[in-house]
Amino acid sequence: MWCGKQWGDGLVIARMLKQNYFEVHVYVVSFSENFSVDFNSNLGRLKECNLSYDVISETSEFPDIGENHIIVDAIFGIGLTRELASWIQKLIQKINYHQSFKVSIDVPSGLFLDKKTTIAIHSDVVLTFEFPKLAFYLPENENYIDNIVLLPIQLDEKSIESIPTNYYYTDLNEIKRRYKPISKFSHKGTQGHVLLIGGCFGKIGAMVLAS
Repeated sequence: MWCGKQWGDGLVIARMLKQNYFEVHVYVVSFSENFSVDFNSNLGRLKECNLSYDVISETSEFPDIGENHIIVDAIFGIGLTRELASWIQKLIQKINYHQSFKVSIDVPSGLFLDKKTTIAIHSDVVLTFEFPKLAFYLPENENYIDNIVLLPIQLDEKSIESIPTNYYYTDLNEIKRRYKPISKFSHKGTQGHVLLIGGCFGKIGAMVLAS
């Protein structure tokens, strides 16, 4: 379990896994002098289940990672706005080097939501809260995300609907609403017509494919 100092999510997960009889070790990545209230509260609660932790800083030796371990990445959340320090980049490279199964919480640590990412955790699964993030679907971020699982956290639906946006997520429910079933005996003469306009001389490839 790899946690940052800003959020308590990773510490909560570590405690729950320990309470369910998993073998857990927590590494707190000390990238800031500031501790959030949630982090401090959940760090204290680790003692309730006799769970210890190690602090990883710029001067620390990076711990060895067993290939049979499952890595839970909760170092950074969605609020990352600056480039990572060189020692944290090396830590992420070490984590990525190992073939252990990697689960990231909300977003892979190091992933920017609003600009190009140069290094981040290569996650096998991202457990993201409520909505998929737009950065998950940008081609330059392909290597950081294999699978996405949406976890509802009971945000107010009316408030969500009231927020203006230029981006919309097409899910299975939306597809079913728009999908028009056709008869098994349908053919090109009964399904209507379409007019395609585009291309220019010598550049008709897209129109041929569309046709």
